[in-house]
Amino acid sequence: GRSGRWYSSAIRSPFSRPARHATVIKSLPTVTSGQPNQHHLPTGSKNHRRLDWLLVEHLLEPIVRASRSFEFDDITFDLYYSRLEDGLLAAEIRMVEFLPLNAFVSGLQKIPLVDGLVLCPMTDQQISDAIRVQGVPGEFGSGPNSFEVYWLNQWAPVTERSFPVHSGKQAQPDQPAATPFPTLLEPAARLVQALRIVCGGSVIATRPIYAQHDQDFPADLGATAALPPVGLADLDRPTWLLDSQQAEDVREVFRLLSEPAVEGNRAMQTALRRLVPRALATSPKTAWLT
Repeated sequence: GRSGRWYSSAIRSPFSRPARHATVIKSLPTVTSGQPNQHHLPTGSKNHRRLDWLLVEHLLEPIVRASRSFEFDDITFDLYYSRLEDGLLAAEIRMVEFLPLNAFVSGLQKIPLVDGLVLCPMTDQQISDAIRVQGVPGEFGSGPNSFEVYWLNQWAPVTERSFPVHSGKQAQPDQPAATPFPTLLEPAARLVQALRIVCGGSVIATRPIYAQHDQDFPADLGATAALPPVGLADLDRPTWLLDSQQAEDVREVFRLLSEPAVEGNRAMQTALRRLVPRALATSPKTAWLT
C-alpha cells in the first residue's frame, strides 16, 4: 500500500547517496548485521541503542508529522536525517540532575545560584519524570490520561554535567565508576533554608532525579531517581520569590549557609532545622546569620 511504498523509499534513501553518508555508516558497523549499536556512556555506564527503533522514532515518524503525508519529501527528509546523524555521532552526552520544589514560585525566569546550580521551572519531560517517582503532587484531570501538577510545584534546582560517549568498538574505561548521583540533597536543603529565611513560606524539596538533557539526541537512558521520604508543603502558604533583589538575598544566604563557621555551629544548625515557616511569614529577616 501507500504506507509500504513510503517506508521503503525512506529507508533506501540514505544509502542511495553513499558519499554523503559514508561517515555515519562506518561509525555504526553493527547496523548492517541488524544488531543494536553499543555505547559506553558516563564513566563506564553501558547502554545498547536500538538503532532499528531510533530510525522509526527519530526519522520516519517526524517526517510523517511534519509533512502530514506519507509521500516522500527530500527537504523534510534531509532536515530530520541530519539531526539523526548528528545525534548518533555526538561526542558528549549532557546529564541533568534536578530536585523538584513544592510550594514555590517566582516571578523570574531563571535564578542562577552557585557552581552552575540554577533554580528554574522544570521542563515538560522533567515534570513527567517527577510525576513518575512521586516527586510532585498532582491529581487526575478530565480523563485517565490527564494528570495535573499545580503551578506551585513546578520549580527545581538544576545542575548539568557532560560526559564523553564512546562506541562499542572502543575500549571501556579501565576502572569504571558510577556517575555522581545524587549530589543535590545537601544543596537543596540549604536552598530551602535560604528561601524560607528570605521569603518565608513552606517550600520543601522532594526527590532528586537524574536524566539526559531534554534537547540532546536521546541515548535511551531514561531517568533514575533517589527516593527519600517526602514531607508535605502547605500550599496555602507558598514561598514567593518576587524580584531580583530577593534573588540576590537568597544567593547570599545560600552562600553563607555553606560557610564552615555556620556548618560547624551546632546551635545554629539546630535552629535552622527547627526553622518554622509560620514564624518567618511574620518576620522573614531573621538574625540566624548575624
